[in-house]
Amino acid sequence: MHLYLRILLPSFAALSFFTTDCLVAADPVPLTAPAPLTAPAPLTIVSQQPNAAAVAPLTASGVPWVAGDHVLIVGDLLTAPGQPEIAVRLLAALTPLGVTLRSLQNHSVPIDQWRAAALTEIATHRPRVVVFMAGVGDVLAGSAAKSLPASAEAWRKALVEVSVAAQTAGAAMVIASPAIIGDKPTGGSGATDLDAYAAAARAVANDTKSEFCDLRSILITALSERNGKGTRELGVLSKAPGQLKLEGADLVTLALSQAIAAAVSHIPWSLEVAGGTFTGTTTVEIRSPRITPERVTITYTTDGSMPTEKSRVYGKSFAISGTTQVQALAFDKSGNKHTADGWYLALSKRIADPTPTESLPGLWVDHFTLKAWRNPMPPLDTLKPDYESWWPNCEIEAITNIPVHRYPDLNFGLRFTGYFLAPIDGIYTFSTNSDDASRVTIGDTIVVKNDDLHPVSWAFGAIELTKGYHPLTVLYGQGPGVHALEFYMSLAGQRLQRVPDALLRRPLNKPARKTITYQGPAEDSATDPKSVESMKP
Repeated sequence: MHLYLRILLPSFAALSFFTTDCLVAADPVPLTAPAPLTAPAPLTIVSQQPNAAAVAPLTASGVPWVAGDHVLIVGDLLTAPGQPEIAVRLLAALTPLGVTLRSLQNHSVPIDQWRAAALTEIATHRPRVVVFMAGVGDVLAGSAAKSLPASAEAWRKALVEVSVAAQTAGAAMVIASPAIIGDKPTGGSGATDLDAYAAAARAVANDTKSEFCDLRSILITALSERNGKGTRELGVLSKAPGQLKLEGADLVTLALSQAIAAAVSHIPWSLEVAGGTFTGTTTVEIRSPRITPERVTITYTTDGSMPTEKSRVYGKSFAISGTTQVQALAFDKSGNKHTADGWYLALSKRIADPTPTESLPGLWVDHFTLKAWRNPMPPLDTLKPDYESWWPNCEIEAITNIPVHRYPDLNFGLRFTGYFLAPIDGIYTFSTNSDDASRVTIGDTIVVKNDDLHPVSWAFGAIELTKGYHPLTVLYGQGPGVHALEFYMSLAGQRLQRVPDALLRRPLNKPARKTITYQGPAEDSATDPKSVESMKP
């Protein structure tokens, strides 16, 4: 099954995504030279239906796909109404192989927007092949804004940035020259700019050693054969600006399929730690696709430390029973190295508390001035706060409004308490990004442990919640140096986002804390409590 998501942007522009969740488990394909690709049958129009031979190169014998590979298309090729999008045709061919695909289509989107979106996609989803075929959208964006399109130099710089990011992330790159606007073989709307973009695309492909797919030449050749006189003959290849008719779509699909298939053999070997949620126990498997086991050594850690070549050697899968970050290092005899990590999140389930009669927005927040730091987390629940107030969210900005807070930022703590209002039943992933320690507790369960003194670092946890109110405590401890605290969440299928203020509530009256006896050194005592005042954020 595949999902189509469209995000509307100003000036009728849109970013579109295609993805699939059809993954097939399979062993990695050994690193071997691919067999020669079988040339597809000549393309012909049959009953106005897309020609299946156009995607045949993707699935030809010898193309070394590995189940779980991911393809990202950054481009602006539109098909005429009633015709399937090119990305959908490629997706249908790849899905049986266990390969996913997302298509980021810059329909009249300015260059800065598609560049930023492409970089985010590369960083977030780590594609194994990135296909770039922008250009037409940039010309249309200038037309929509009644301004000149991006210069060829600006376009080239954006393409270089995307290409370097993709290859740095371990992806093979396919760069296509831009297509056509209109159905004349020469001239036409934006032809000068598109020719300049095409020259830039060829140069960048050569400089970055990427596969080059010359869509522009292919389409212009076809137009010259079918419409040599250059008259306005609608329906030959492209009727509306940027929209390909069936013949043009078949030609483009074939050319892209051939280029993508060729790029797959250039995907470098990599390292993968899957992560995910589980109940009870789960098995950790560390994979290194596209390299045989005897050619690579993998080491790993499960205690939060970075692995080295002297860390525990991975030989076979192993079981874990609690929330664990698995970090891995792989290195071959040539000195190539890769790192990967995955969070395995142990699940428990919590039933929501009865809905309180009254509640207020935000969370209660207590400030503690500490005389010393204690790993893994200062014992805030044993101390009396020197200031009490409330704040809309769990964030470090709260301290700038606390009169007793001292500078420099040395040895202090914050405790946020209240409710997390779960909007629906589901599995919730929570995360803190903090410097130094932070913890998230829901009910009596510590969901996130981001302990000890450290630079800004992420930690994750998950819990299954029913819809409604759940007691929430977030602890934060700061030692010497920089301070930082961010609080995030996601539901299954969603991206991580800052916890919305609307989902954080507090009881009308601040509840009394449980008395806890701490057996640590006396110097950990906080300063004497000061008067409690009302503070508005």
